[in-house]
Amino acid sequence: HDMAWLTDHLPADGSVTLKDVTASLTCFGIWGPAARDIIGTLTNVNLSTQSFPFLSMRETTIKGIPVQLVRVTFVGELGYEVYADAARGAELWEILWKAGQPFGMKACGYKAIDSLRTEKGYLYWGSDISPDETPFDAGLNFAVAKDKEFLGSKALANHTVKKKLVTIVLDDPKAVVLSNEPVRINNKISGRVTSGAYGASIGSSIAFAYLPVELVTPGTQTEIFVFGKWISGKVVKGPLYDPKGLKVRI
Repeated sequence: HDMAWLTDHLPADGSVTLKDVTASLTCFGIWGPAARDIIGTLTNVNLSTQSFPFLSMRETTIKGIPVQLVRVTFVGELGYEVYADAARGAELWEILWKAGQPFGMKACGYKAIDSLRTEKGYLYWGSDISPDETPFDAGLNFAVAKDKEFLGSKALANHTVKKKLVTIVLDDPKAVVLSNEPVRINNKISGRVTSGAYGASIGSSIAFAYLPVELVTPGTQTEIFVFGKWISGKVVKGPLYDPKGLKVRI
């Protein structure tokens, strides 16, 4: 998606060229309360929030491997993404894994990420958000510049919000949605699930769905058709985990 958008908007005079280097890079996410302590054993970079704030990047080396260290997380905890040459990916993995063992590091897959990002309210491109929705529909107003023009700013200025993305907690924690399940309110289909997962930290099943604006009030009772059964639930105010985002900025 990013590559296509950038390609479509390159200057026509050829003054800018674009090269996709994704395949040449490897990335590991070190996330959790001990992330700073683990990375701190491998680099001399000052990792304090004052010196290395959330959403910033520093170039450094880890055991002689050049890396880009990015202060970002997709699981709602303190964390870093470590980017390096893909050719040194296996070597870097071993270094990070060894450094993490004294701190109880666990190797986690994408389902773990899915669980944690859902309870944190982080959205997936292509399911929760797409070209069919605006940032206002998705509750991403904070990401829209209000003091400058950009591609799409005029369309947003004239946009009327008719639907909004909501967080639904199901009454049955074992009823886990996949996506596209119908959402019923007062016996009427009012929307469909965009994504969801079991929230490991809060012990509940969570679903995201777009609903008409008149039905998005927290406390609204819903039903979601999960594997042949209508499972009751209700609209809640998200995010459900660390709603003020204090952990990622600690």
